[in-house]
Amino acid sequence: EIAQLFKTVAEVFTLASQNKGLELTFNIDPSVPPLLVSDEARIRQVLFNLVGNAIKFTPSGFVRVDAWAHPSRRFPDKTRMYISVSDTGIGIPDDKQAHVFERFTQTDTSYHRQYEGAGLGLAIVKRIVELMGGNITVDSEEGVGTTVFLHLLLDNAAQTAPGDDKKPDFVNTPLKSLRILLVDDDPIGLMSLQVMLKRMGHEVVTANNGKDALACLQIIEPDVILMDVQMPEMDGVEATRLVRSMTELGDKRNTTIIALTAYALDGDREKFVDAGMDDYVGKPVRLEQLKAALERVGEKRGRRDAQ
Repeated sequence: EIAQLFKTVAEVFTLASQNKGLELTFNIDPSVPPLLVSDEARIRQVLFNLVGNAIKFTPSGFVRVDAWAHPSRRFPDKTRMYISVSDTGIGIPDDKQAHVFERFTQTDTSYHRQYEGAGLGLAIVKRIVELMGGNITVDSEEGVGTTVFLHLLLDNAAQTAPGDDKKPDFVNTPLKSLRILLVDDDPIGLMSLQVMLKRMGHEVVTANNGKDALACLQIIEPDVILMDVQMPEMDGVEATRLVRSMTELGDKRNTTIIALTAYALDGDREKFVDAGMDDYVGKPVRLEQLKAALERVGEKRGRRDAQ
């Protein structure tokens, strides 16, 4: 339900936009069917990133989200969904627009210092959209504003067979409730993962970097740590090494640590294991992969409790 999806995003960002004096609006054209079939969590994650960035880079004016749709001529059982996120923010220079979806890319060093954490989020957004069979483009004018356009090909709800509207397995399958320390410097990614984990029935405490994670471990006892690898101040690999070596943590030194990374290249897994990490989940986080990793943690805890 696009209307409910927009309502969720609005609830998350209304306060941030009000604090900056921005007008935040969501508009749904009558051409949009009330119900479509797709991965709602993925689309929500994309919108969290795009709306969050728009608010971050807009000092005054507005942020507007629009949705419209057209029936697909080529695929009669599908609808072409279009979503745009527009702002009156700082804009992007012409020579930088082709690179905004690349990993590690910032427009310049001063931009990076003032607006940390912009490049990775957009790289993940592009990957998510492409994995869903869609595409994403950007139109921007420096000093005037930016509009990001999404195109997704979604299934029509009327074409689903009886029983196809069941919730995904990760919702239906009961999981052991875990105490999770979630460590990520990207506030939008952190928020999206926190929502996902809580919906799965877990208790979640968050930290923004490795130093904050070590401070949290002094006062909480998590079953598992989900540790982003790329972070400022102290990255996930360094934080893991410290956790494993800090005798003052007692048994918490052996807490299961799962790496979260968009950069699982050849040799990276060995590097994570050498640092003391137990597992890793790629970004963008796939629900099935995350669920499987947490099930392994639950099974490990169950064996320990039975001893």
